[in-house]
Amino acid sequence: MGFEMKKHLKKNYLCSICKVKCYLTIRGLTRHENATHKNYNIIQPGISQLPADHIAEFKRMLVHAIQKRLPLHFSRSGKQLVKFPCTESQFVGVFGRYITQFSPAKSSYYCIFKGENADNILSEIVEDQQWGTRFYDSGQCAYVILYIENLNQQQLSLQQKENSQTESSLKKQPIQSEMHIQWYTESLSDTKGHSTSSGYISIIFRIDHDYE
Repeated sequence: MGFEMKKHLKKNYLCSICKVKCYLTIRGLTRHENATHKNYNIIQPGISQLPADHIAEFKRMLVHAIQKRLPLHFSRSGKQLVKFPCTESQFVGVFGRYITQFSPAKSSYYCIFKGENADNILSEIVEDQQWGTRFYDSGQCAYVILYIENLNQQQLSLQQKENSQTESSLKKQPIQSEMHIQWYTESLSDTKGHSTSSGYISIIFRIDHDYE
């Protein structure tokens, strides 16, 4: 097969947002989306609207999953990951108004919550004022970090607890007091060609403790 024919048969990935740029790989298209369309957050049409009681149940599942990642032990401070199966309808039903970016190339939704009002916003979303704090005996608690008032001092404190970076690298890569939430799909197949796929929600955040 000649070079021109091989070139013609290569799969091209057209940006469905601008409909101008075309790339040879999904990775190239994804880089283009992140650089040029990072604020594109239009929800895709045709997503089923779930009943209110279904959405309320899923919100309770989210809170329970986050609470399980709020242990009191000192060594468990720092970065946490919550991940479990989730339909696109469930994700959009809960976070639709707060989607930061939608990536057509990866069929992924992203949300970022940070800042002084982030806790209140998430409390309204999941309808639980205590979603991000778990209390223990003697007034002790573990909590999700979404806002650091005294940024430099608490970043250093968290860094010492995590013991994963030096103080000099901390200045270059400061700990982010924010929550990242993503929806995406995972697929797998076996040697006989049987394939399956499922949507997942991934929640990344950091926690700290209060040992009063």
